[in-house]
Amino acid sequence: MAPATRRATTVREIAATGCSRVCAVPAAEVSVVVPVRDAADDLRTLVAALAAQVGAPPFEVVVADDGSSDDVAGALAGAPFPVRLLRVAVAGGPPA
Repeated sequence: MAPATRRATTVREIAATGCSRVCAVPAAEVSVVVPVRDAADDLRTLVAALAAQVGAPPFEVVVADDGSSDDVAGALAGAPFPVRLLRVAVAGGPPA
């Protein structure tokens, strides 16, 4: 039986269009949710650490970007696991 899929776009497509559409990716057992604002360097470190895991169940990374001015999408490009980037254009502050 084929794994379940959902619609998602690649990070590169999101970066190019600025919207958060979705393309087919395998369903994950675990979702790693990462809230960020101006944290591209930290995301690069996180992507490397997650990619280096041994024996982890299938997972996805969901990044909630609260109006970053740095290259968050670029930091996620090339990740060897499914990534969804949810982005707002203007920072919403602590409650966001």
